Amino acid sequence: MQYITLEHIDQYIADKIKQKKYLFRNICKEVFQFGAVFLSVFLLSTIIVNANLFYHTVKNIFTPVSADNTPVISATLSQSGDEKREALAEQSRNIEEKVQQSVRSQPVLPDHRETMSYYLSAKAKTYAFEYNTLPPENRLIIPAIGVNAPIVDVSAATEEKLRKGDFDQELYSGVVKYPSTPEPGSTGNALIFGHTSYYRWKNNPFAEIFSKLTALKEGDLIQTLWHGQLAEFEVVAKIVVNPGQVDDAYMKYTDGKYITLMGCYPIGSDARRILIVAKKKETTSLSTTNLSLAQK
Repeated sequence: MQYITLEHIDQYIADKIKQKKYLFRNICKEVFQFGAVFLSVFLLSTIIVNANLFYHTVKNIFTPVSADNTPVISATLSQSGDEKREALAEQSRNIEEKVQQSVRSQPVLPDHRETMSYYLSAKAKTYAFEYNTLPPENRLIIPAIGVNAPIVDVSAATEEKLRKGDFDQELYSGVVKYPSTPEPGSTGNALIFGHTSYYRWKNNPFAEIFSKLTALKEGDLIQTLWHGQLAEFEVVAKIVVNPGQVDDAYMKYTDGKYITLMGCYPIGSDARRILIVAKKKETTSLSTTNLSLAQK
């Protein structure tokens, strides 16, 4: 029969303390070895990556630039004050003489100013100088709710992307024109969709670009810039439908030139969709069109 005595307990505690110290020493040893290996690899990689810099640094230390290699700025630095002034005056005279010789050697050209003036005045009678000063970027502008955002063209979307309808990445750059719909301003109904709300932690600059679509009313102006061409639309309908009813509502406005803006409804939910339908207005030429950019 064995008995546990105080000596056994003391020995057991002493062994435990010794094991802990041994374990601590091993951990410190492993950490030190890992640190040494890491530092060696880091220094070696730094030297390899910056080998060219180290080479030229060491070269400059041991072989400094000699004064003989310094370009001569002026031959008068070692002369007295009077000699310097005389040498500078001589240099100035030489330069002036060379310039005069160069001018005399150039042929005299005829004066074409009168001929060119006559040509331009005659050309202006038969040619209209019209310039498209609109920016080339595709944009959607809704002055009533302060929207001025890029339109992302995804006409080259893949079949898989169209099937899934996943344009989340494109919506980080603005609003998106659905690829199978016509261009804004042309015959048909261009469908443009954007976020009314989005996850706060995803830092999307256009997370709430369509949050005020519900404030639009009939007669409000919507403008699009598409490849340098301006089109103006007038709101004719505001529709709220379930996601499965979007196609039916959209197809009612394809006989003509329309644009439809779509976002989730209500804000903070994707249970339904809000559609703002606008019809194209007959606009004047570029020189008289008023582009109502919403300044922020």
